Amino acid sequence: MAVALVCGAAGQAGRTVRRSAPPSLAPRTMELELERADIRTVLLYLAEVTGKAVVPAPGLSGEINVRSAGMLSTGEVERLLLAALATNGFCVVDDGTCLRVARVDDMPLNTMDTTPPAGGDEERFTLHLEDTELRSVVARLAELTGTTMLPAAGMSGRVTVINPRPVTRDEAVKILYAVLETHGYSVVEYGTYAKVVRASDAAGNPMRLRMPRTAPAKVKEQ
Repeated sequence: MAVALVCGAAGQAGRTVRRSAPPSLAPRTMELELERADIRTVLLYLAEVTGKAVVPAPGLSGEINVRSAGMLSTGEVERLLLAALATNGFCVVDDGTCLRVARVDDMPLNTMDTTPPAGGDEERFTLHLEDTELRSVVARLAELTGTTMLPAAGMSGRVTVINPRPVTRDEAVKILYAVLETHGYSVVEYGTYAKVVRASDAAGNPMRLRMPRTAPAKVKEQ
């Protein structure tokens, strides 16, 4: 299974970003020999063996050593990588659709209610998120859900998602919510529109944080 990082900044959609990729291996077995591997390379392997999008925390960095004793199944490789990440102080949270990765001390404890709306279609989307503006994430989320969204004042930052496969609309929405939360933002819904606010500002808000339930029948690919 090939894993690709694709740039989604305006005017650059579809441009493949050069990176250090896992070698082409047998589909169900592989051997790991990673010495002082950058965390991004480790996460590329993790995305490949799990088939899930990986959302690293902003500014995530570090090096990891991990070596297998011979050929391993993808499940064994996944467990080995998770153990290596934990040993080096990283935390991986699986929310069912994507894996959020951060330093243990930086991982937010709260999670958003991302229960998908009933009757989701099977249309597939490729997320183009490599060093993409955070406001573009909000725009993409508004497009996917059909909800007017107001970004937080002064909202800035750049995000990356390592995504190994096309995803459904509901999965894409979950991933984008995870991206916002990883960068310290929450979405508060007010009926016909939603606000993106700092998570600390949403903590005392009585409105329930959840996924907007409406979505357009067709979403234009970027």
